[in-house]
Amino acid sequence: PIKGIPVEKQQYDAAVKRYDLLYKFKQDSLLHSFQKLDTLFRKYKIETSIVPKDLTKDVFFYKDHHDEPLNGIRNNFDRTALKDKLSTLERFFYEPNYLHSSIIDIFFSVIAAVWFVLFLIYILFNYKKNNSSKVRTDS
Repeated sequence: PIKGIPVEKQQYDAAVKRYDLLYKFKQDSLLHSFQKLDTLFRKYKIETSIVPKDLTKDVFFYKDHHDEPLNGIRNNFDRTALKDKLSTLERFFYEPNYLHSSIIDIFFSVIAAVWFVLFLIYILFNYKKNNSSKVRTDS
């Protein structure tokens, strides 16, 4: 699920896309979608036996033959590995944790200390510069 978008809207949009792929667009569109899915599985090293061409043929066969038993579609993949990968991606995408809570105090104290030291150095050099220019004008 995408955060910030209601689940019902996401389900509706997915249903519209499925309807379009099955009934409005050509078979190549569904094949391209399955190829993208297969590429995604390979990219994240999900064990799969999806063959996009065969899966497209199966889907269109079962679309036209409603009375056939629906146990012949070859879309096997490791669902638990996919869930793990997606939950990891969601955690990284939606919950960036750049500063761990154990080091945040140390980080900001170091930043403040460095800023303070640099500020003191600036004041010291500025004070010396002003004093040296006053001495030159006095003599």
